Amino acid sequence: MSDTQSTEPGGPAVNIVLDADCRDLFVDGVGGAMVRDGVVRLNLVNTRYDFHGAAVEHAVVARLIMSRSGARNLQTALSQLASRMPQDGSTATATASVTPVPESPTPARSAAGRARSRAKK
Repeated sequence: MSDTQSTEPGGPAVNIVLDADCRDLFVDGVGGAMVRDGVVRLNLVNTRYDFHGAAVEHAVVARLIMSRSGARNLQTALSQLASRMPQDGSTATATASVTPVPESPTPARSAAGRARSRAKK
């Protein structure tokens, strides 16, 4: 993977580096999700069986906590990846990358909202 990506063709490049402490984490899925105070929280789970294979449990192995913009970036990356995955179940490689877009501290106002503000003055 390249360490530099562009948000748009000809757009500004964003430097992406791999942290030395980055670890791989395997999960079977998401065991729950919630949004509270603008923060998205996902419980990542692994399926586990007892010794005899009779009882099944879903163990939370990690929690992913991110901003709404981070969750939107994740959704975009997963959608891109899903559209490139082979439909026949083969093991071909599919990749997707999305340049992180920081969340603005204040929401942008619409043109209609700006026009109403000017009309009140």
